[in-house]
Amino acid sequence: MNSTYFKKARALAAELADTLDHAGDVLTDYVNDELSCTPYALSTAAKSLAQRLDEARDDDAMQEMICDYQQFAGLLRASALGLRAEIDRVAPGKEESAARLAVSAVRAAIGMTEAISENLTSMILAYVAAARRVTA
Repeated sequence: MNSTYFKKARALAAELADTLDHAGDVLTDYVNDELSCTPYALSTAAKSLAQRLDEARDDDAMQEMICDYQQFAGLLRASALGLRAEIDRVAPGKEESAARLAVSAVRAAIGMTEAISENLTSMILAYVAAARRVTA
């Protein structure tokens, strides 16, 4: 896949995993290392999705990836809320700015995930439009 949309999606997929790793690192270093399990697990899932994205070669696989990233965005939303609650429960008031940074990183990952889905959707729509022009 050489489209600009795919390249943007792939770059965002790599940045997504890095962002989640960063959230885990912040929690480990400044808040409570037990809390870092959530962002690290999400990062592992993001890396797996990125690898599958690299291997996707047809429209059906791309449409499946769009659905997977949309579902992952929902998981990230729930995880951000749960992470905030866990921080408040396990480490109330401890390094509040670091805790906010970690939760903000997970929330930023939601936007990245949505952007990946949008880029893949745009890529498919561009291919469909090109195919229609060729057959017209």
